[in-house]
Parts: sequence; C-alpha cells; structure tokens
Amino acid sequence: MTGFEEVHVLCQELIPMYDDLDVPAKRVIEKHAEECEVCRTNLTASKKIEIGPREAGENDSLPVQPFKKLILLKKFLTLFLFFIRTVVIGLIAFDFFRHFSPAVPYGLQFEGLRASLVIFYVPLAFFLLLFTWFMKNRKIFWITLIIDLLVIYFFDDAVRFFVRY
Repeated sequence: MTGFEEVHVLCQELIPMYDDLDVPAKRVIEKHAEECEVCRTNLTASKKIEIGPREAGENDSLPVQPFKKLILLKKFLTLFLFFIRTVVIGLIAFDFFRHFSPAVPYGLQFEGLRASLVIFYVPLAFFLLLFTWFMKNRKIFWITLIIDLLVIYFFDDAVRFFVRY
C-alpha cells in the first residue's frame, strides 16, 4: 500500500468526524482532498450533511475497522458516563424521598439533600469530567460541565416541586 492509499484510507475514516478533529488533522484531510476527487466530494458532502457509515464502494477491501471500533467505543463511553450520573442522581433522590418525614424541619431535610450531592455527586462529576476531557471530546465535556453545574445548584429546588409539606 502506497503512502497515498494509506492517507486515503485514513481520510475516509476521519471525514465523518471532521468537525471534531484538531486543526492539523483538518489540514491533512484538506490537502489530500485537493488531490483526491473521492475525498473532495466526501468532504464537501460532510460539510453539508452529517455522514453515516460509509456505503459499499470501491475501497471496501482496505482495512479500516479499528477506527470504527474506536468511534463506537467513544460513543459507548459517553452514554455510559451519562448513565452513571443519572443513576447517582436517582439514588440521591430515592434516598431523600425514602427518609423524608414531616416531623423533621423542612429546611433541615433539604440540607441533607445538598450534603448528599456534595458528598456523592460532586466527586463523581469531577472524575467523570476528567475522564471526558482525556477522551478528547471537548464538546461533550462542556455540555456535561453545564449539566453538572445545573444539577449541583438547582437539584434541591427541583425536588421541592415534588415535595408537598
């Protein structure tokens, strides 16, 4: 396999993720697209619409499976991290409602809810955000950071809507 074919295979795998790539990788793809008609049309199409899995074509015999598996792994890990956050928030809410008692002062119970968030959710969110940062997915990092901050600041207010005193 020549150097051009190797770059061509890599470009075909990276074009669907073009918006998530760093600037040097984008330059390599654009440089290759200047020389290759197939990649030029794929790049033009990817800027207009989101590209799904590659359709059957002339280069299906080339080995490109590792990149597809890497993309699937990143998607799975992102969904798994959201699932972990949801489970922890659900457990905190379940524990709050299970121990809610009209005999205990209203404000004191919500201080317990805030304490549960600080003890359990804040460290979890911190480590999951670090993990997301190291996966090199900055868009997901900022989205989860905003969601985590909203949960930390407004979760007890959201629970108040469900508690009638």
